[in-house]
Amino acid sequence: MHNVPFPIDMVFLDDEFKVLDVKKGHPEEDDIRGIASYVLEVNVDSGIKKGDEAELDDEDTHKYVMKVLD
Repeated sequence: MHNVPFPIDMVFLDDEFKVLDVKKGHPEEDDIRGIASYVLEVNVDSGIKKGDEAELDDEDTHKYVMKVLD
């Protein structure tokens, strides 16, 4: 998280958008690793957890929005 002055959650997703892991990133920490098809950087303490499934939707807004599915 070089050049990120605030903590974030790093969400690691597989190719079907299932959450494989969530790691806390801290300012100036350079060594956050995980095996994943995708990584999302989201607000710290997002509530997203391992095993959650996500849907990425950009049809209406032309921005990606993550929705955690129950």
